[in-house]
Amino acid sequence: MRKIIAIASILLISAVATERAEAQVQFGANVSWGDDTDIGLGARLKFGLGSLTTRSNVEGRVTFDYFFPDGFDYWQVTGDGIYQIAPTGSVAPYLGGGLGLSRSSVDVSPGFSGSSTDFFLNLIGGLKFKPLGNIRPFAEARFQIGDGSQLVLAGGVFFGR
Repeated sequence: MRKIIAIASILLISAVATERAEAQVQFGANVSWGDDTDIGLGARLKFGLGSLTTRSNVEGRVTFDYFFPDGFDYWQVTGDGIYQIAPTGSVAPYLGGGLGLSRSSVDVSPGFSGSSTDFFLNLIGGLKFKPLGNIRPFAEARFQIGDGSQLVLAGGVFFGR
């Protein structure tokens, strides 16, 4: 299973690296809450999938979130495909899914530490709201299936049009 996830991750990175120049890339920031990991801050990039699909309402996304749970450090990286159900309008719903990698570590006292790296599947549902100038707010829910399954609620903004 880990080999399949590693191959899929390499393919996603390759798709990003070979993306056509005309595809728009946007940066975003978010605040998250995980039911196992508490509050987190994150950054994300979204990009059109260009030659991989003829649909303009399909995009790729890479996210990084750092959470602040009590007693240990936790972060995660995801690569997702997003389908915008209604890409225009004041509220634009979307669905998606992808793969993620999480890392947790603890350093309790001198001489005792531990860490864990896990892979998971990501199921996503969200809403993008009408742009406010060069800022486009969003809200989403992600359910992570696998080692360290959890529900994550996130809200934030994308910069640019």
